[in-house]
Amino acid sequence: MCSARRFADTIIFSNAVFTGLEDHPVQAAIAICENRIAAVGTKEEVEVWKNDATQIIDVQDQLVMAGFHDFHLHLMMGSVAMNSINLVAARSCADAVEQVRAFAQERPEDPWILGFAWDSGYWTEQRLPNRRDLDEVVSDRPVLLFHAEGHYAWVNSKALELVQIDRNTENPEYGMIEKDEDGEPTGILYEGAIMPCGELAFDFSIDKQKELLHSFLKQAGQLGVTSVNDLYGLELNRKLVNYELFRECEESGELSVRIHLLPVLDGDLDRAKQLRAQYQSPFLQFTGLKQFIDGVITGYTAYLLEPYSDNPATQGSTTYPPEVIKEWVVEADREGFQIRFHAIGDGAIRLALDAFEEAQRVNGKRDSRHCVEHIEVLHPYDVHRFAKLGVIASMQPEHLAQSERGVYTSRIGKERDHYVFALQTLQRTGAVRPGSQPLCGACRGNFGDTGLLDDGEWTNRL
Repeated sequence: MCSARRFADTIIFSNAVFTGLEDHPVQAAIAICENRIAAVGTKEEVEVWKNDATQIIDVQDQLVMAGFHDFHLHLMMGSVAMNSINLVAARSCADAVEQVRAFAQERPEDPWILGFAWDSGYWTEQRLPNRRDLDEVVSDRPVLLFHAEGHYAWVNSKALELVQIDRNTENPEYGMIEKDEDGEPTGILYEGAIMPCGELAFDFSIDKQKELLHSFLKQAGQLGVTSVNDLYGLELNRKLVNYELFRECEESGELSVRIHLLPVLDGDLDRAKQLRAQYQSPFLQFTGLKQFIDGVITGYTAYLLEPYSDNPATQGSTTYPPEVIKEWVVEADREGFQIRFHAIGDGAIRLALDAFEEAQRVNGKRDSRHCVEHIEVLHPYDVHRFAKLGVIASMQPEHLAQSERGVYTSRIGKERDHYVFALQTLQRTGAVRPGSQPLCGACRGNFGDTGLLDDGEWTNRL
């Protein structure tokens, strides 16, 4: 071992090393032994690790720091998004349609026109768009545009025609085809209703998949991301899941990012065990299982304990029956799998915690590192359960400002609005949060954290 022989394989010198011990980069040297950091210090301090075989790299004023680990992303879907229309800046339906027109004109060979990140909550007309808006600029090719939250989409008539969705098509088990007062599809598809379009739109050749993977690796390198958790996404992007492509890239020495795989939790533990055994290399490693319990607030698909304030006819629903979800969790926990749930509504969060609690009751408590993702609308009763059960609270600060504030509040009402994105509250009650950090000023301007006092009283902590 390096520590025993006191010689480094490589020493890096830089005038700008960020160690995290100071709030700014400093001049320092780094000794690396057998692919591990053995020492960080001044040039003189690290010189003792040097011998004739040590490689010396002096990067002068270039910044040197530890790589970032992204705890939650959808690798291939994100790469598709990077190479598609970005509609985040559109402030009207006309703006979005014009971007689609220009993109389609620039990409005449693309069989599908793909786009991401539109949000009609920020548009001047404050209405959901219609397929006919898109038909005016693209009628000969299918168009598939994902809402900013990814759980509903806007398509044109050509897309509906290709997947054979019309007035007589019934809703899928989890999802909805929006229809107008005459019973005709409007072009807005929710949750599982997007799947038929995804099956066709993401049916990429192996060469295209390689191109998308390399595009991701390039951007990750530019941003200093060296490790990621690639979580199972919605069923609509299952065409993009190709772990063997990742392996081929690793074997050829091209995989520059460590990828931790989290495929679907669906009750098929034989397949899960096979994947766990199959992917255990330093750069490509099975980590756990992932599933969705609900959808999103703005689309009325997040599962709430009480009905939506501006749509009392629904409180959302779960992707699968609660008893099925609990059964899957108990069985997977028994086999030692880590489980991560997408849960946004207070009903979904409670179900996730109930399932993890049941697994502990049946199988005993262990260092399971089960996790709830997003945790947007949290009921006060469930705050202390994260620490009590040892469940990780995985929250994404960027989501704080993703949805238009007025639209979000109208969905859940002012009372529940006090209990959204309670990052600091969960941290104070002892819940483990990956990458815990204070909120930036810009985020605080959009969503406040709510603090839970010891006596159970909630108070705004803005």
